[in-house]
Amino acid sequence: MKRLSLLCLLLILAATVFAQPNEKRIRKDIEYLADDAREGRGIGTKGLNDAADYIAKQMKEMGLEPAFGESYFQDFEMGWGFKLGEKNFITYKDQTIDTKSGVMPTGFSAAGEVTAKVVFAGYGIIAPEFEYDDFADVDVNGAIVLCMRKEPGEFDSTSKFDGINVTAHSTLRAKAGNAKLKGAKALLLVDGPLYADTTQAEELVAPSSNEAYIDCGMPVLRITRAAVKQLFPEFELEKLQRSIDSNTQPRSLEVTEDSVTMSTELTRETVDVKNVAGVIRGGDDILVVGAHYDHLGWGQSGSLDENAHIIHNGADDNASGVAGMLETARNLKKNPIGSTILAVAFTAEETGLGGSSHLVKNFPLDLSKVRMMLNLDMVGRLSEKNEFTVLGCKSATEFSDIVNRAAVGTDLTITCKGDGYGPSDHMNFYLADKPVLFFFTGAHADYHKSTDDANLINYKGEAKITQLAINTLREIDAYNNPLTFVKTAEPPDQGGGSFRVYFGSIPDYSQPDSLLGVLLSGTREGGPAATAGIKGGDLLVRMGKVTLNNIYDFVFALRTYAPGDTVDVEFIREGKHEVTNVALKLVYQSTRDSFNCDQIFTYNLETKESKLVSTGTGATTCSFFIPGTDEIIFSSTHEHGASCPDKPDRSLGYVWGLFDFDVFKCKQDGSNLVKLTNTSGYDAEATVSPDGEEIIFTSGRDGDLELYIMDIDGANVTRLTHTVGYDGGAFFSPDGDHIIYRAFHPKTAQEYSKWKTLWTNQAVSPVRLELWIMDTDGNNQRQVTNLNSASFCPYVSPSSEWIIFTTNWADSTGDKRMPNFDLFRIRPDGSDLERLTYGPTFDGFPMWSYDGKKLVWASNRGESKSLGETNIFIADWVE
Repeated sequence: MKRLSLLCLLLILAATVFAQPNEKRIRKDIEYLADDAREGRGIGTKGLNDAADYIAKQMKEMGLEPAFGESYFQDFEMGWGFKLGEKNFITYKDQTIDTKSGVMPTGFSAAGEVTAKVVFAGYGIIAPEFEYDDFADVDVNGAIVLCMRKEPGEFDSTSKFDGINVTAHSTLRAKAGNAKLKGAKALLLVDGPLYADTTQAEELVAPSSNEAYIDCGMPVLRITRAAVKQLFPEFELEKLQRSIDSNTQPRSLEVTEDSVTMSTELTRETVDVKNVAGVIRGGDDILVVGAHYDHLGWGQSGSLDENAHIIHNGADDNASGVAGMLETARNLKKNPIGSTILAVAFTAEETGLGGSSHLVKNFPLDLSKVRMMLNLDMVGRLSEKNEFTVLGCKSATEFSDIVNRAAVGTDLTITCKGDGYGPSDHMNFYLADKPVLFFFTGAHADYHKSTDDANLINYKGEAKITQLAINTLREIDAYNNPLTFVKTAEPPDQGGGSFRVYFGSIPDYSQPDSLLGVLLSGTREGGPAATAGIKGGDLLVRMGKVTLNNIYDFVFALRTYAPGDTVDVEFIREGKHEVTNVALKLVYQSTRDSFNCDQIFTYNLETKESKLVSTGTGATTCSFFIPGTDEIIFSSTHEHGASCPDKPDRSLGYVWGLFDFDVFKCKQDGSNLVKLTNTSGYDAEATVSPDGEEIIFTSGRDGDLELYIMDIDGANVTRLTHTVGYDGGAFFSPDGDHIIYRAFHPKTAQEYSKWKTLWTNQAVSPVRLELWIMDTDGNNQRQVTNLNSASFCPYVSPSSEWIIFTTNWADSTGDKRMPNFDLFRIRPDGSDLERLTYGPTFDGFPMWSYDGKKLVWASNRGESKSLGETNIFIADWVE
């Protein structure tokens, strides 16, 4: 009888220790936080404060100790909204227009008064890739710039700017950045009449007071067309707009000879916000489990909803994370572990990780004792397959094993990957050199929309993820050795936007509005900023010729410069101004040093240093930088053998061998090598789209050499060409709308027979290739050249008006073994063929820099040491 009682007691204890998360409590927490009464938990709403009180009440009821002295709240202020003053007007020749009669400041305007002449600068755009510059022929230094909103050719799909899909040049901040860059003192923005609804009177609505506006550094007013006509009756806005849009050429000019006075008055406001946190006391080691509780309120900045002013309840984002954090804390309070637990609900995550940034900088415990941080952000939409990805696993070498042990018994299929970067609160801990884990069930159609409601949560799934969180913290607590922190150079796995220029810096979005510059939380290991010596805590104040007053100037600078530019960067560190620069790099293939066949190298034009990228085994070809990242793609045979492939049978004539190449992706230092293609035979000649999202490559996988397109990770392979012969060597146009490539299509029985013989012998003859162009979906394939020669390596100019390429069409040597190749250019429609080089040797493989200012190519010219030796040349491009 005693033994039976003891057994029952053991079973009761086991059930207590391994109690499952309470699904009903999780549902209750989410339904409260995601109720309409919480007003979407937006910054500045009563609902956000009610949510904070609710979280604190739950922490108190479960017995957590207040984290901030006697309080669960960590209060701080953040910039939020503004108040309009009385002095918002423009005066000219005794006429004054104010907010009641036709002007309104933008939310990002600076306050101030300016007296200067007015200069019209079209659409206020500087777009070298379209060879368009509204500021090229006017001097706006010290002036008030008047420009139109949007961009040329609205609704015109043939416009350089592809008017149906607006570009980044249309943003108002971009126009302000351009005007400031050219020395303007202020900016006036008007809607052009050509595409406006003129049946209704213009109404300028005051900017929303519920936004985290940042001063752009100059006064900016919107002005109605009627007000422009009243002030400047001889200025013909509609005529100028029609003229600009007719051929996409600027028509900038002075509007006034006399001075105009323009005034803006607005006061930046702040709002009180607070983190909520409680402590479970244990040993010296600290484990942090956190989730953000703020969301988008009634549709604040970041909303993807088509409906204006509607509650965004954010059930998954991130009531689900808060509920998971609270249930984890309840379990660990009831069944303690050895470590101290800090359970925290962050505010201001949606406006730039503000709450977690403030907490890390003002940590309530000893930050040095923190072993790791576990972040739950959107954990309410687990798939039916119970497949769950844990991010941040690479931030500590032990995490993969720990998480997989923790998953036992949860019914979850775990993928453990990724570094500690990413657009959620864990990143601020990672930047403080703490290992982090990020629990996230993935984005969905309701993300940042008013439809993200509590009835869509997978509560059983969230209970499983909460159990995984509890198990993970227990496993880490039981792990007696220190975790091995890893600061990786890998870009984040969690989406987010990217720029064409990769700088590798992480701004501190919580910096006060009064601090001029861009304060950095950190830099990505191996990125350009880190390589140049920039680090977290530095205040960027200038990039090239762009003064950086705030994050929007920084975004503008990144759009102004292009991959390949060498840019001086000025920053402040510990009160001292310092200047560094990020150097231009090239990537190329070469047979050199101890290698017997081509390998991939990078070359730094600043340091004159070459570095090996590829493995050093097998043969490689066709390398290309991935825009917006620190990665490279190339093709290699190294997985099919360490030695060089056998040379092609030259009894077949001059031929290229179709070796067993596959396409690979890696970091610029050669690390993190990933195989993207996995079919037998030839996969090579890969290049990347301007947005860095797709790869075009040549493959023989279907019994012929055709062009294929795939995602940047190798997924979703689609065949684009279907004509017998060779289609290859493709590049995207800078606008991403077209693909230009080389091709040979046999037309006679003799040509077809030779083609098949070469194909059987894994070879292709390049002696007759023409240039072709098609849309990126493979439609509208059309021939560009008809030179009956070897024409290859077509590359489109930044303006998309020219194709530069290599051809032996003008060869006069008669040497079939080594004919002379030169650089030519031609219009995409096949017109205006023009020769560019006249050397006696080979000139080929030309590529423009992204801004069109440099041309790089390969040539036998100069002091070659041996016959056929090829070197790389670079030159300024002057039109």
